[in-house]
Amino acid sequence: MKLRNQEIWLAYSNLAKVWKLDLPAKTSLDISYILSKLQTPYLVIENERKKLIRKYGVLHPDGKQISVDPGSENEGDYSREFAEVLVSEWPDEFEFEKVKVQSSIIDANTLLPLREKILEVEEV
Repeated sequence: MKLRNQEIWLAYSNLAKVWKLDLPAKTSLDISYILSKLQTPYLVIENERKKLIRKYGVLHPDGKQISVDPGSENEGDYSREFAEVLVSEWPDEFEFEKVKVQSSIIDANTLLPLREKILEVEEV
């Protein structure tokens, strides 16, 4: 299956949250397998995001953090370039089966980016 970078970027961190839950061993193993497939693409995308923050961000007075503040003059350029990264399709195919999980163990915000391609939700 093909995935856009946005799907990978949103799914990886949310899937890691699900993996930390008290799950049956087989479900946890299946999620670990998917995480291993998504990890490298996620890190590539995340590194591009950080590079854009360094390019368009401003160093905070404490000298420890760079960020692109909402409403800043560089916010539009940052958002436009990061959007270009996110809408791109990852060049490789992913092969994995959807993992079945019960809806009662996952909150809706975590579940949303995972529902269509990665998790199959069983309503309880």
